[in-house]
Amino acid sequence: MRILFVAPQVPFPPDKGTKIRNLGLITTLARDHEVGLIALSDRPDAPLAAELARTCTYTRVVATPTPRGVRRRVVDLLRDNRPDLALRLYTPALRSAIRDATVRGAWDIVQFEGLETAHQGIGAVSPGASVVYDAHNAEWRLQARAATSDARQGRVIGALYSMIQASRLRRAEGAIATSASGVVVVSREDAASIRAVGSPRHLHIVPNGVDTEALRERLGQGDDGRYLFTGTMDYRPNIDGVVWFARHVWPEIKRRDPSAVFDVVGRSPVRTVRDLERVAGIVVHGETPTTRPFFERARAVVVPLLVGGGARLKVLEAFAHGVPVVSTSLGIEGINALDGTHFVAADTPRAFADAVVRLNGDTEFRARLRTAARDLVATQYDWRAIVPGIQDFYRICIMGMLNSPGNITSEA
Repeated sequence: MRILFVAPQVPFPPDKGTKIRNLGLITTLARDHEVGLIALSDRPDAPLAAELARTCTYTRVVATPTPRGVRRRVVDLLRDNRPDLALRLYTPALRSAIRDATVRGAWDIVQFEGLETAHQGIGAVSPGASVVYDAHNAEWRLQARAATSDARQGRVIGALYSMIQASRLRRAEGAIATSASGVVVVSREDAASIRAVGSPRHLHIVPNGVDTEALRERLGQGDDGRYLFTGTMDYRPNIDGVVWFARHVWPEIKRRDPSAVFDVVGRSPVRTVRDLERVAGIVVHGETPTTRPFFERARAVVVPLLVGGGARLKVLEAFAHGVPVVSTSLGIEGINALDGTHFVAADTPRAFADAVVRLNGDTEFRARLRTAARDLVATQYDWRAIVPGIQDFYRICIMGMLNSPGNITSEA
């Protein structure tokens, strides 16, 4: 097959969730198929990463549009019925690149990575290719959850904004899901959310994945009393989760273990996150060349997410590295992991602190979690285990073999 990916950014280096997913799919599929890439970039004239240049038979990089200022976003909010996410990367140059690529090349599949590209790009695909929408999140549900969270905390303006966006995203995601030849989602929960707003002809669950050969299991147990969170730190669910942990969980952990250290690792930390360094024991590292040393030192990874969607790559990376995980129920959503077998669930500050402290001191429990979680990620969430299913799904989209609307062809 010939598969053309349209991505919101060049997926290299793989330093955030979207890029990790896109690179994993592209490199694994390219072993057996011809793969092309159209992507946005702040540096469109820079040489393409050697790994992508070797992997893709066709590449086109389009300049990322200049970010809209606050004033422009307010005007768009009042005058434009499209969701903010659909306008974030809007540029006629992307539509032109898609049109050129699909006219000149007989692509079997054109896969849009995320709503930012799909909303503006699906209509530019020339007849003949099957269009697949890869929904990295059910965006409308994420915004609905954000609205609920803001309302509970008395953040009226934030709640109102998220309510408006949730409504607009319902319409946008429903239209995309209905018009595409097929829809790919990362979890059962997202599948239900997409089907609630649209009528996809074919829908397939492709979980986020990792390369377990590259993310080898660490040899040690980590440092006593050292804990880790990884993620893009200008992404609201990560910000809210880390701040909640720092304010409501960390004081109890420090009371029991004054020497404890909490490492926050991830690109673009906003001021709210940087200010957490004022709290004893919290270290905000920002972007680092690799997260491997932090996984080596961590006694446990914490995933204190309160809002969000999709499936958490940070959890899969921790499992692959052999680092135990403590997570809220929402933080583990989309992953077939069992509380007490693969990770520890905790949804209140006291329960979270208790779980972290227990993991720190219980060597046998850590070892059981580590073994079970590593086995889970190797058998269900390695790209080599995931990609065969999406190949079959592509063939279904191309051949139109199934006629039942909304059929979930796989729940891998």
